[in-house]
Amino acid sequence: MNRIASVCLVSLFLALFFIMPENSLFAGKSVLDTIHDATDQGKSEELSDSSSADDGKVLQAQSDISIDRLREIINQIIRAINARNGGGIGGKTTVQIPTVPQKPQLPPITVPTTPIATPTPSVPVVTATQTASVPAVNTISGIKARIRAKFGIDCKDGDGAAWTEKQLLAAEKVYETLPNIFLRCTKTAQRDSVFMSPNVLGYVKMGIPTVHLMNSCVREKTFEATLVHEMVHCFQSSNMHVANAWQKQFWPNGQAGGPVSSSVSSYGNSQPLEDMAESVRSFWQDGKSMKSRYPDRYDFIKNYVMSGREY
Repeated sequence: MNRIASVCLVSLFLALFFIMPENSLFAGKSVLDTIHDATDQGKSEELSDSSSADDGKVLQAQSDISIDRLREIINQIIRAINARNGGGIGGKTTVQIPTVPQKPQLPPITVPTTPIATPTPSVPVVTATQTASVPAVNTISGIKARIRAKFGIDCKDGDGAAWTEKQLLAAEKVYETLPNIFLRCTKTAQRDSVFMSPNVLGYVKMGIPTVHLMNSCVREKTFEATLVHEMVHCFQSSNMHVANAWQKQFWPNGQAGGPVSSSVSSYGNSQPLEDMAESVRSFWQDGKSMKSRYPDRYDFIKNYVMSGREY
């Protein structure tokens, strides 16, 4: 019976299709086209922004309108069939259209805002065994290393003599009192035994920044004074313009003519370079006395040799 009713229903549907007026809901389109339009429209909306909750609601509303429109069309067909058949086969014909299940709404995807911590590179720890061995300061090698690091002067053992701890500490105290412009002219301080005669305290070969200290100078105060005197000769080699200015001011007539005023010692009166060396030694050793007795030499040394330093 159901099969007969279905055949009749299809036949009546086709007949109705051809007799419906042009302004009917089917005008210009088939039912399948309407369904595809609705489906395509829904897909298009969904692809435009699948992450928007509002767009999802619009899509569902459009889907509901399409289903209602289809239901209305089918009901019109059924009403037309019922009107022509007087109630249909075995009673009034009805069609049940299942409700399209709503698409589940997915919760929005949240992106964590907490920054990912960057791992801190590990720094190797230097142990005591990895550090360079530094000689103790109370040894000869330790004091030499300290003097080299502080003043740039190497204390070397020379011909038949060697530095003692006491001599090194005395030399270090002298270096601490001298300006850098004076210190940097001497590169080496060497201990030697004897040079030419036992009366020679020290010497410098002009042009070589090495001070030679003899055994004869190793006496209290004489050692320090000899060191400063010989360092002046290293300064003269590096600053000939200062040595020439000294000679022009105090020895205008040359070595043969002698100084215009007496030097601080008899040895200083022998020649211009020794006059300058002896005057600097006296300036460093007893500046107050020299300032009162030799003010012109004192001012020259203060301004051009000791960088304004006074003793």
